[in-house]
Amino acid sequence: MEKRKLNFGSWVISLLVTLLLVLASPVGKGYSGDVDPVDKKAFFDALVDTEDATQREISTKLLAVVPWYDTLNDNRLHGSSLKWEHPDDPSNSRILVETLLDKWAYDKFYRDHIGEEGYLLTRNLWVTVVPEMKNFFIGKTCPPSLKRIVQVKGLNPARLVKENPDDNYSIIVELWVYPKDLFRPTPDPEIRDHEGELSVKIDGNWTFPSDYNAFLTLIENESYKPASFKDWFAKNVDYNRKGEDVSKWGSAWTRLGYTYDWGNPDDHVGLSEFIILLKASGGLEVKLEKAIDSAKPGEWDNYFRCVAEGTSGSGGGGCFTKTCD
Repeated sequence: MEKRKLNFGSWVISLLVTLLLVLASPVGKGYSGDVDPVDKKAFFDALVDTEDATQREISTKLLAVVPWYDTLNDNRLHGSSLKWEHPDDPSNSRILVETLLDKWAYDKFYRDHIGEEGYLLTRNLWVTVVPEMKNFFIGKTCPPSLKRIVQVKGLNPARLVKENPDDNYSIIVELWVYPKDLFRPTPDPEIRDHEGELSVKIDGNWTFPSDYNAFLTLIENESYKPASFKDWFAKNVDYNRKGEDVSKWGSAWTRLGYTYDWGNPDDHVGLSEFIILLKASGGLEVKLEKAIDSAKPGEWDNYFRCVAEGTSGSGGGGCFTKTCD
């Protein structure tokens, strides 16, 4: 696989931290309605497909988190740009990312802190970089439904039919983080290029691009029990998809740096995905920018850009202006 990288050793060293990472599939309190049979089949097929990543499934068009103009990024974002907190000095700026939460988690941990500087994040979040998701539906059915977002993110459809509605995915939260606190959940965690490297299982062990990858080193004497990235990787890749209870199947993880869009049978490459990594001492200070509630149609629909920047449009909801928030 082509790799043309600079040496970011010092940056990678900053990622030698405790990995309290959990795939985006929290244990639920119970499920009421059954998952639609079509969705169940599509999601099951996604889990089967992601079980073994292959060379042909590598995407060379992932978003690169870089402060300079990038042609592939421009194409991926339909002419928009990554959103830096300080556009005049992006090299020293935080970048805007988003994550999808259930209402219970949002109300308990985030709602009262929206707009707060120095909010202490205490769990690792799987995120995408703004505005990739909000621009993803340009030229497609737009604005998307909540179910379509769950599909694009490769998440479990059972998280839409839980017994308690507050436990279902429903709210997007945007937050500011420094790029150094992001990594791709792939064998190659670099975020400044456009692809992730492949890992294969040989004789029961996962191979990595290099045993010198800093993620493979254990950290001793930290506040939280440490785990090597390789151990975490192996543990989370073997998710269970047995039985009829979809809620126990986990989420579809490609391990190639992009989400698995199980709602599109023609193209499963979804969004470029990253994880916010906490400090070794536990926690990470971020700024919570805003929340978008799927239960508020106007708020939800206007979040998504349905036409490219600079293109006039009207009707049908969605963002048609160049500077929509």
